Amino acid sequence: MIRREQWRLGSMALMLFGVLYGLEKTTGFLRHTLGDFVVVIWLYYLVALVGGSTVNRTAVGVYLLALSIEGLQLTSFVTFMGWEGERWAQLVFGATFSWGDVLAYTLGIALVWCFETYRIDRRILT
Repeated sequence: MIRREQWRLGSMALMLFGVLYGLEKTTGFLRHTLGDFVVVIWLYYLVALVGGSTVNRTAVGVYLLALSIEGLQLTSFVTFMGWEGERWAQLVFGATFSWGDVLAYTLGIALVWCFETYRIDRRILT
Protein backbone atom coordinates (compact mmCIF):
# COMPACT_ATOMS: atom_id res chain seq x y z
CA MET A 1 0.00 0.00 0.00
CA ILE A 2 2.89 2.34 0.72
CA ARG A 3 4.14 1.83 -2.85
CA ARG A 4 0.78 2.89 -4.31
CA GLU A 5 0.83 6.05 -2.18
CA GLN A 6 4.34 6.82 -3.42
CA TRP A 7 3.20 6.34 -7.02
CA ARG A 8 0.17 8.56 -6.44
CA LEU A 9 2.28 11.31 -4.88
CA GLY A 10 5.00 10.97 -7.50
CA SER A 11 2.48 11.11 -10.32
CA MET A 12 0.74 14.17 -8.90
CA ALA A 13 4.05 15.94 -8.27
CA LEU A 14 5.28 15.28 -11.82
CA MET A 15 1.97 16.38 -13.31
CA LEU A 16 2.05 19.59 -11.27
CA PHE A 17 5.66 20.23 -12.31
CA GLY A 18 4.82 19.61 -15.96
CA VAL A 19 1.80 21.89 -15.93
CA LEU A 20 3.56 24.72 -14.09
CA TYR A 21 6.66 24.44 -16.25
CA GLY A 22 4.56 24.28 -19.40
CA LEU A 23 2.67 27.42 -18.40
CA GLU A 24 5.89 29.28 -17.66
CA LYS A 25 7.88 28.15 -20.71
CA THR A 26 6.06 27.81 -24.00
CA THR A 27 9.02 27.41 -26.35
CA GLY A 28 12.62 26.37 -26.35
CA PHE A 29 14.79 23.30 -26.14
CA LEU A 30 14.42 22.77 -22.40
CA ARG A 31 10.63 23.12 -22.47
CA HIS A 32 10.18 20.48 -25.15
CA THR A 33 12.98 18.11 -24.18
CA LEU A 34 12.41 18.34 -20.43
CA GLY A 35 8.68 18.03 -21.01
CA ASP A 36 9.12 14.82 -23.01
CA PHE A 37 11.52 13.45 -20.39
CA VAL A 38 9.08 14.17 -17.55
CA VAL A 39 5.95 13.00 -19.39
CA VAL A 40 7.16 9.40 -19.78
CA ILE A 41 8.06 9.29 -16.09
CA TRP A 42 4.65 10.70 -15.20
CA LEU A 43 2.92 8.20 -17.49
CA TYR A 44 4.89 5.35 -15.94
CA TYR A 45 3.75 6.26 -12.43
CA LEU A 46 0.20 6.86 -13.61
CA VAL A 47 0.03 3.43 -15.28
CA ALA A 48 1.75 1.79 -12.29
CA LEU A 49 -0.80 3.38 -9.99
CA VAL A 50 -3.78 2.11 -11.99
CA GLY A 51 -2.38 -1.19 -13.23
CA GLY A 52 -0.82 -4.06 -11.43
CA SER A 53 1.90 -5.03 -13.88
CA THR A 54 5.63 -5.51 -13.41
CA VAL A 55 8.20 -2.75 -13.71
CA ASN A 56 9.45 -4.14 -17.02
CA ARG A 57 6.02 -4.45 -18.63
CA THR A 58 4.92 -1.03 -17.45
CA ALA A 59 8.15 0.63 -18.62
CA VAL A 60 8.07 -1.06 -22.03
CA GLY A 61 4.37 -0.28 -22.49
CA VAL A 62 4.80 3.40 -21.66
CA TYR A 63 7.90 3.63 -23.87
CA LEU A 64 6.07 2.01 -26.81
CA LEU A 65 3.14 4.39 -26.32
CA ALA A 66 5.49 7.39 -26.37
CA LEU A 67 7.25 6.09 -29.49
CA SER A 68 3.91 5.42 -31.18
CA ILE A 69 2.71 8.95 -30.56
CA GLU A 70 6.03 10.32 -31.80
CA GLY A 71 5.77 8.09 -34.87
CA LEU A 72 2.30 9.45 -35.62
CA GLN A 73 3.97 12.83 -36.11
CA LEU A 74 5.51 11.42 -39.29
CA THR A 75 2.00 11.01 -40.70
CA SER A 76 -0.95 13.34 -41.16
CA PHE A 77 -2.87 11.54 -38.39
CA VAL A 78 -4.09 14.72 -36.66
CA THR A 79 -5.35 16.14 -39.97
CA PHE A 80 -6.93 12.81 -40.91
CA MET A 81 -8.82 12.80 -37.60
CA GLY A 82 -9.90 16.43 -38.15
CA TRP A 83 -8.08 17.70 -35.06
CA GLU A 84 -5.63 20.12 -36.71
CA GLY A 85 -7.14 23.18 -35.00
CA GLU A 86 -7.39 21.59 -31.57
CA ARG A 87 -4.88 22.72 -28.92
CA TRP A 88 -5.13 19.44 -26.99
CA ALA A 89 -4.24 17.46 -30.14
CA GLN A 90 -1.16 19.61 -30.65
CA LEU A 91 -0.12 19.03 -27.03
CA VAL A 92 -0.74 15.28 -27.10
CA PHE A 93 0.46 14.45 -30.61
CA GLY A 94 2.92 17.28 -31.17
CA ALA A 95 3.67 18.83 -34.52
CA THR A 96 6.91 17.36 -35.87
CA PHE A 97 8.94 14.21 -35.38
CA SER A 98 12.18 14.69 -33.49
CA TRP A 99 14.97 12.28 -32.59
CA GLY A 100 15.59 14.53 -29.59
CA ASP A 101 12.11 13.63 -28.34
CA VAL A 102 12.87 9.93 -28.78
CA LEU A 103 16.09 10.41 -26.81
CA ALA A 104 14.18 12.23 -24.05
CA TYR A 105 11.64 9.37 -23.87
CA THR A 106 14.45 6.83 -23.75
CA LEU A 107 16.33 8.63 -20.99
CA GLY A 108 13.15 9.23 -18.97
CA ILE A 109 11.98 5.63 -19.07
CA ALA A 110 15.54 4.38 -18.45
CA LEU A 111 15.76 6.56 -15.36
CA VAL A 112 12.47 5.34 -13.94
CA TRP A 113 13.32 1.71 -14.79
CA CYS A 114 16.71 1.97 -13.05
CA PHE A 115 15.14 3.67 -10.05
CA GLU A 116 12.35 1.11 -9.71
CA THR A 117 14.65 -1.86 -10.34
CA TYR A 118 17.16 -0.58 -7.79
CA ARG A 119 14.38 -0.13 -5.22
CA ILE A 120 13.12 -3.67 -5.81
CA ASP A 121 16.64 -5.16 -5.69
CA ARG A 122 17.45 -3.22 -2.53
CA ARG A 123 14.33 -4.53 -0.78
CA ILE A 124 15.18 -8.09 -1.74
CA LEU A 125 18.72 -7.78 -0.36
CA THR A 126 17.66 -6.32 3.00
